[in-house]
Amino acid sequence: MKTSLLALLTKSLFIATTASFVLVVFKVLFLSSSVSAPTNSAVVKSNSQCIITVDSIKYDVSVFKNYHSGGDIFNCGIDMTSIFYQQHNQQILSRMAQYKI
Repeated sequence: MKTSLLALLTKSLFIATTASFVLVVFKVLFLSSSVSAPTNSAVVKSNSQCIITVDSIKYDVSVFKNYHSGGDIFNCGIDMTSIFYQQHNQQILSRMAQYKI
């Protein structure tokens, strides 16, 4: 009986984790892509706008930071190139194109 209960709990946890992941991916892919980035290139540091720099390119991650799978780890207004590459590769950076300003 204990084994089947443990198996059921493990399956339930896996399903809940998978559902959460799918929701985050859906939000990133479909909800945030409909938001336009500002057209100016000024670096603004505030609660409403978050602009970072990676490889000398500025990105407005104001919306994306709420859906980032690693949490809101963004240091708005600074060059985050080294921090970015500690966790990601060039392929991930190409997905950021929609946030370029």
